[in-house]
Amino acid sequence: MYEKLKAVGIEHCFLIGIGAYNGTADDICYDEIRNAQYSFAEHRKDITVVSRLFETMKARGLMKDSFHYYQAGYNEVGKDAAINTAKYVLTTVE
Repeated sequence: MYEKLKAVGIEHCFLIGIGAYNGTADDICYDEIRNAQYSFAEHRKDITVVSRLFETMKARGLMKDSFHYYQAGYNEVGKDAAINTAKYVLTTVE
């Protein structure tokens, strides 16, 4: 996906990390995927993590089922991502 974005002219990617599984299956864990997202971003100057709040939603009771969040959770992450994206755009010289 990264290569396809670059091929069509995307210059910078702002990443929101995934959250956690909230179901009953013990063998499902998103840690490996989340860690890969953050590692990928750490090694590329054209990818910036703008929110990690989804990973806090399960512990805070903001998941409405195994995979989805309550609207309040989505709103919180959207605000966090918007603030951090704006900070990047307003303060970063490339």
